[in-house]
Amino acid sequence: MKQIIKKACLNLIPYKFLKIISQYSIEKIYIESNKFKISFSQQGEDIIIQNFFENKNDGFYIDIGAYHPIKYSNTHALYLKGWKGINIEPNPEYFNLFQSIRKRDLNLNLGVSDRNDMLTFYKFNNPAVSTFMSDHATTWSKKENFFIEQTLQIEVRPLDEIISVYKPNSLIIDLMSIDCEGMDFLVLRSNNWELYRPKMLLVEMPSYDNKNFCDNEIYLFLIANNYTLFAICGITAIFIDSRNAG
Repeated sequence: MKQIIKKACLNLIPYKFLKIISQYSIEKIYIESNKFKISFSQQGEDIIIQNFFENKNDGFYIDIGAYHPIKYSNTHALYLKGWKGINIEPNPEYFNLFQSIRKRDLNLNLGVSDRNDMLTFYKFNNPAVSTFMSDHATTWSKKENFFIEQTLQIEVRPLDEIISVYKPNSLIIDLMSIDCEGMDFLVLRSNNWELYRPKMLLVEMPSYDNKNFCDNEIYLFLIANNYTLFAICGITAIFIDSRNAG
């Protein structure tokens, strides 16, 4: 009877109210329904993710440039479903949000690059475009209503080093999401693709030509490392591991 009532409520609650409830509640009522899925991602990427991992309730993800634990998140729906993982976010303010909201996850206030270093992090009034890349920061600061609020010195480390230190040895990486505002290719190059291979990989390719995306350096790099393009959502490319396609 409890399940019947629950499913009836799911069908009656309007979408907009259900989304609000799901954002600010630890209840995972919508995840338990097979009738629909709600997206937290910026361009619906997590719908593709949920479909790909339809029957997996205990997976492991690494979210690099995680930004916010809920807004635009590619991993929040999975977290509500029971997954856990590592969130890497250089913005101290948003890192603290992860600490408060994603208590089951390991959250790191770091950046990722191809070497160990301290880099300048350009924190914008719109945190979604904050970046380590000076040219990226210059471009955005010239746009109306965008400005740099603060510059911070943030530690960066190579991805393979971070994974080797913080990933539990027993866990396979099911999903990796990379959104690093201009640093994406450096992040990819900093991983050991023989040791750490997510089944599904999301990465921004903002400069690709939708007619000739095969010339993109990120695409060519991942194809060379035995990944296959699975889907494109806006500027996000989704790849799957050709060595472990099942």
